[in-house]
Amino acid sequence: MLTILNTEEDITLKTDTISKGCWISLSSPSNQEVLTIADSLKIDLKDIRSALDSDEVSRLEKEDNYTLLLIDIPTVILKNQRAIYTTIPLSVIYSRENIVTVCLEDTPVIKKLINNKREICTYKRTQLIYKILYNSAKLYMEYLIKINSMRSYIETKVSTKETLTELYDLEKSLVYFKTSLKSNEIVLNRLLKQTAIKQYPEDEELLEDVLIEYKQAIEMTQIYYEVLDNTISKYSALMDYDLNNAMKLLTSFTIVLAIPTVISGIFGMNLINMPWSGSPSGFWIVNAITVALCIMCIMLLRKKKMM
Repeated sequence: MLTILNTEEDITLKTDTISKGCWISLSSPSNQEVLTIADSLKIDLKDIRSALDSDEVSRLEKEDNYTLLLIDIPTVILKNQRAIYTTIPLSVIYSRENIVTVCLEDTPVIKKLINNKREICTYKRTQLIYKILYNSAKLYMEYLIKINSMRSYIETKVSTKETLTELYDLEKSLVYFKTSLKSNEIVLNRLLKQTAIKQYPEDEELLEDVLIEYKQAIEMTQIYYEVLDNTISKYSALMDYDLNNAMKLLTSFTIVLAIPTVISGIFGMNLINMPWSGSPSGFWIVNAITVALCIMCIMLLRKKKMM
């Protein structure tokens, strides 16, 4: 989807034409839209398409006519009717006259700015870039809170294999978040050293908010990751404990059941002069001895806390 915004006389409106100072947003764009923007603004096609590759890493590259800023932003996908949090690339290409943003999907990071056109001024490129970064950090925080809430809910459930799988999915999401946030922080620090775009007085306060939000997001990710890792360790230990108890109980039953098996095997041999072979009560005597030995074995196992 191609969206073009332009600010004139402090009013930001959608437009169909590309002009000086406008912001071009490409969300899950078609091939024709990518080709049109690349040709109109003289941008290398591979740079526009870089954000359409989910494996691209965060970076800042300066070309002759523009600068490419690529960051990772959070997103949520559905897997087996369950929300899985991950990250996707978002590129911001800014030149002396325009800004182009490209993303694989219609992300809330961009959608929020487009829906609140009064809060943006397209020709103030530095401010617009900082607001994109700020929205990205806020979205990280929002998803981190949801991940922590999901962890708290899962902890109330009975420890099962499915429970552990859900926790592993959350841990994987936090690994993605932690890696992406650190990469974004490095790119942000490099961006601060750039002098290619004009700075406005109000940008300084916005920049401080961006830095604070990113630091908080990184700290929250680390804390939630450690808590989740401890939770997974606890659940793994509980499952191992239950498995050990089950194995111990089965082993005890095997020992007890081995007693009548051995005795019946001995007295089942066709040998002459077997004890009580000629007695009418021989069967009951052997059974009584077997039951007594089984009871003694059970008492011994219970004393050893095997049952």
